[in-house]
Amino acid sequence: MGCTPSGSSCKKGSIRLMTTKLTFTKGQLCNLNTYFRKLVDEAQNDSSNAFAIEAIVERLVQRLMRSAGNLDRRFSSMFLVSLNEPRRIKQGRFEYLLRIDALSISSVSPEQGRSTVCVEEDASLPGFIRLKMLGVGAEVWREYVDVAGRLRRDLVKAKLANLLATAIKRDVGDQTNDRICVSPGQVVDAEILDKILKQPDHCRIFYGSAVSDGPLPEPRNHRVALIEDSGGILLRIGLDKFKAREVEVKLLIGIGVSSWPTLADYPQRIPLYHCDALLHYTAAQSGMYAVVVGPYSGARCENRATLWRVRVPAAEKIMSQHYAADSVPALTEAVLLEILYELREGRTLHLPMKPKAGRKNGPSPPDRLRVVSRHILRTVHRWALERTGPDPLTSWAPDTLSCHVLLALDELVAALKCQSLRCYFHPRCNVMLQCARGGMAYHEDSYVSDHRLLESYLETLHYRSFSMTRDVPRPLDVMENELIVRWRDIIAALPRETSNEDYGYSQKQLEYFSMILEQVLRAKNALLQNYPDNYSYSNFSELSYCMTEQVENLVFLLKLILTQAKNQSYPMASRKLRMNDHYKESKKRRHCNTSSQFDYSVGLLIDVIARDRETANMDLESFPIMTKILLQWLYFGMDYDRKFLEPILRPYLNNLFNSLHEHGWCATSWKKGQEVYASEMQSLSIFCKSVISEEISPANGIVDYLSKGWRWAENMTKMIERSGNSLRLIFLPRDRAIKYNLTFTENKSLSSFSTWSKARSVSTIVRKKSIHYRISELFDFLSKLQGSIASTEKKGSARSRRSFATGGASGRVGNGATCGQRILSSFEEDHLLVYIQFTDSSLQTETGIGFPGFRRASVARISRAANHRGASETAGERDTGDA
Repeated sequence: MGCTPSGSSCKKGSIRLMTTKLTFTKGQLCNLNTYFRKLVDEAQNDSSNAFAIEAIVERLVQRLMRSAGNLDRRFSSMFLVSLNEPRRIKQGRFEYLLRIDALSISSVSPEQGRSTVCVEEDASLPGFIRLKMLGVGAEVWREYVDVAGRLRRDLVKAKLANLLATAIKRDVGDQTNDRICVSPGQVVDAEILDKILKQPDHCRIFYGSAVSDGPLPEPRNHRVALIEDSGGILLRIGLDKFKAREVEVKLLIGIGVSSWPTLADYPQRIPLYHCDALLHYTAAQSGMYAVVVGPYSGARCENRATLWRVRVPAAEKIMSQHYAADSVPALTEAVLLEILYELREGRTLHLPMKPKAGRKNGPSPPDRLRVVSRHILRTVHRWALERTGPDPLTSWAPDTLSCHVLLALDELVAALKCQSLRCYFHPRCNVMLQCARGGMAYHEDSYVSDHRLLESYLETLHYRSFSMTRDVPRPLDVMENELIVRWRDIIAALPRETSNEDYGYSQKQLEYFSMILEQVLRAKNALLQNYPDNYSYSNFSELSYCMTEQVENLVFLLKLILTQAKNQSYPMASRKLRMNDHYKESKKRRHCNTSSQFDYSVGLLIDVIARDRETANMDLESFPIMTKILLQWLYFGMDYDRKFLEPILRPYLNNLFNSLHEHGWCATSWKKGQEVYASEMQSLSIFCKSVISEEISPANGIVDYLSKGWRWAENMTKMIERSGNSLRLIFLPRDRAIKYNLTFTENKSLSSFSTWSKARSVSTIVRKKSIHYRISELFDFLSKLQGSIASTEKKGSARSRRSFATGGASGRVGNGATCGQRILSSFEEDHLLVYIQFTDSSLQTETGIGFPGFRRASVARISRAANHRGASETAGERDTGDA
């Protein structure tokens, strides 16, 4: 990361910060846990309501985008990507990504002449790309490219700024295209947009208000000032209705690219045994954006105007939303951001700063952060999440919040002293320079000022944490800690396979590993969409003979694992070599020889695999078979090359086995969540096709799918009720825009209420059947787990430590547990929760465990149903009657 990462020296619950040399005792950490949680709660409970301002800003920016697209169709944009954060919205600061559809590789508007864009990466400047126009694109965009055909960032930005300035001065009506319609559904975050763009046009439904909100806000009715800066286009908007409040809107101009940068070492550096391996390899399938931000002024490069910075907002959104809002990873990020906001504003989180000893006669330390930004803090936090250690559950337990916050701040101090922090996605890329405001590198005094301010802040926390009031631990935190301990006991007691078949891997382990390998290959395909040379993905030379696609995938996975094992083995060996300076040179030469011998051994192993007829005849398209064959070759290479492959590969395979043994239990839930999402999207696609082809009306279709238990239909009915009993559905096929108004009929007919109520009743029955089926699957797994544990106990007692018995209709299970536990099942949205109530005298509370993988695959926000009334629809000016 550019400097030595901060570490902790734990002794009886205390930690020592390596950079600032501060030691926090267990009591201080407990006090800080309470303080940090209150800090986040106060920020979330802020009474300031900015929803009305956000709605006006969004509609005004949409109006400007639409007008700019009408002036020059090449710069039209169908979606507005929201990069907003709740805290910045309350401060009146908004940020959006304006995606140029005509230049984006996966264009949204297929009727436009698609430009052929070739992505070029410069190894000397990781994190930046060039876009070369080919074919028709070179002619259409000839005024915005250089002599080599590369798109110039400055010209595109200047043109779009001129179009927006023209749209501010005068109204530009919609001239031709009704597809680029303004609807609240077109303001989405990057993750949702990635999912939308992966669906065909006929599968996209947008919501709009059936009751007209009046014309879009006119720019001339507000004080709008446009400013160009190095990061994009800045709009300052005065809102007279809100006490002359002025808001700031930053427009980041970007071009969507469906592939992943080849110079990035993310996600292939993430070992496959990492607890979040599925998350990382899934996030890397979300593509990237080339934004109009150039390198900092001191960077050495040619044709600076043709360099576009790479941003991955969808992957960042996926990673940030993976953790629950009240989990320690999410709380750590929230606390760090609150500290950043307070120190930027010159405040110190309501703590009087303790002056540093030895500086009494010197100048007072600066009171504001200059260099540190949100991106820098999130980078430090992501590196900490990646370094989870061998026991991630214990490492991120509820009582570790203050530890992670303090370690992150200490590591940030070290990075500021080094003036270097490695980018999380790209190697040899310094985030400190990337985040420089205005494209100008910060002066050394700014780094000194920031690290002194953070040191002073940490010293203040250390001083004040002795006298802070410690609250009683929250019951949920106490319960979660207890569940973690007991879960560790269950995993430790769970017997491991002893047979030689599949090298001791159980079926659960193989299933979970096959899911990881599937996502790895999908990430590889996403990376190679615009880069046909897949050998650049690994550090091995290209093979001189041809293989089938399935064998190539097997070899790719083998090389990826071997590369990860090599990269993790040699750094540890090099640290051991540095401990003995006497043999430094000789062992360094030996290390180089070992590395070359390892590569040679890997080449021999790949050659054997490529020439093996039995492997070529296997059905490697089946991931379970692919998983078993991969493990066979890995163990084969380790057994037959004990000198070079075995010392490096065995620790990796041991970690892989242990990780799959612990995390394999979530394979079923993750797979079920993927199946639910796929089935929901398939049924929604059929509904859209039927409506577009006029085979069925939207109202009747919603009633039909609601009675079958589809979640998207239920969400759509709740959205109608939430929107004042009226909602506009907008379908956008290739040739036209189709709009339907769905409204409730206020029970004017006798059948209107019964239609919806019957559909909802049938939907509830279908939903309950699905719930009971999933609950029975869970308890079957728990029963097998209990049986396995009981079989390993030496005492042949008939009385089991835990018993799981199905209860009555209320969902109670195991009311006769012998260890003082009761397990109750419940279903909330799409998350299966198992409530465990301990009846011990010291733990009179309840909590819930959310099994991952049951993420809701919805097409609308969920709202609570208020009324159950009939529905009718109108298509344009034509009334089609009751549903």
